[in-house]
Amino acid sequence: MIVGTTPCRLVRQRHPRAAGLALSGLFVTAVRSIGGAISIVAFAACSASPTRVNGPSPQAPLELKRWEVWSGDWTLKGTAKDTPTGPSYQVDWRMSGRWILDGWFLDVRSVYKGLGPEAHFVEISWYDSVKKEHGFHGYTNDGSTWTAHATFGDRSVVESGTAILPDGKSIRFRNSWTFSPDWMSVSGKQEAEMDGVPFTAFSVTGTRTVP
Repeated sequence: MIVGTTPCRLVRQRHPRAAGLALSGLFVTAVRSIGGAISIVAFAACSASPTRVNGPSPQAPLELKRWEVWSGDWTLKGTAKDTPTGPSYQVDWRMSGRWILDGWFLDVRSVYKGLGPEAHFVEISWYDSVKKEHGFHGYTNDGSTWTAHATFGDRSVVESGTAILPDGKSIRFRNSWTFSPDWMSVSGKQEAEMDGVPFTAFSVTGTRTVP
């Protein structure tokens, strides 16, 4: 994804899926006596998450599998622009998608080569079974973040969201992806809006090298 100068499958200004984390720790104190004896006192901090009753682990909803379209390794190439008035340039975009946390989320890591320094970003895709909607969050190594929702068609995906750049500016974007019948190739375009001015942020085609 790309928005502005950060790919938001991509949002990228320069150069584009709430749970708390339970913390546990182990503290060990060793006291050596004159006689050379060692005593060890250890304690573990209680987890902040509620205790799960023994039983089968909850299963990820089948609807999550729609995100399977971005699993594996992808190579995308095409053209992009960082701003409405900026120059167009060639992009080389590598993506690698892997299921994490027992299949509840898809973790997509990207390396994006265009103008300026190479960009690295992470996107986490999810499905909200209460709201019945797909979405993802993105983060890049220039500090940009983005949130979007996705709508799946027969062999297409439309992703709409907003990116927040390091300088606080926001960019609205809409990604349109169309996949081949065997799901091994894709074409995509991002339409973005910066300061009220619309522009095409990227236009790419790609192939999946490892499903």
